[in-house]
Amino acid sequence: MGEEDIIVPGMGGRAPLVISRFEIEEIIRPRLEEIFLMAKEKLDKLTLSRPLGGGVVLTGGASQLLGAAELASEIFKLPTRVGSPLSVGGLVEEYRNPAYATAVGLVLEGNDRELRSGIERSGSKRTDRASLFGRVAEWLRREFF
Repeated sequence: MGEEDIIVPGMGGRAPLVISRFEIEEIIRPRLEEIFLMAKEKLDKLTLSRPLGGGVVLTGGASQLLGAAELASEIFKLPTRVGSPLSVGGLVEEYRNPAYATAVGLVLEGNDRELRSGIERSGSKRTDRASLFGRVAEWLRREFF
């Protein structure tokens, strides 16, 4: 990273703080390494029927940090990419961002489980995934925007 300065807004009456990109990288990179090493350690302990040849998919806001995918690729010794949520009906474009990939994935998984069990809170069977995401997107809009 270059020597570009970043202004961190002050909070609680404190003045804004100017920090160089290099200083931020010195703080963040070791934390990312720790997280990736802990995940690799857990994966190495698993007894898998086949190797993880498909590689690593990073999600969440930190996945967008410059160099995060490259660092993960070095540590896992696997191809690595940043994942974004799939296009789902009713999901506004703002949520097609790696920061929301886990949340969207959890909603999809919950919907799939609900469909498999054939039970919805109202007692009827749910088959329209787009409708579910329309309701979730509408709730997010009402609550947060």
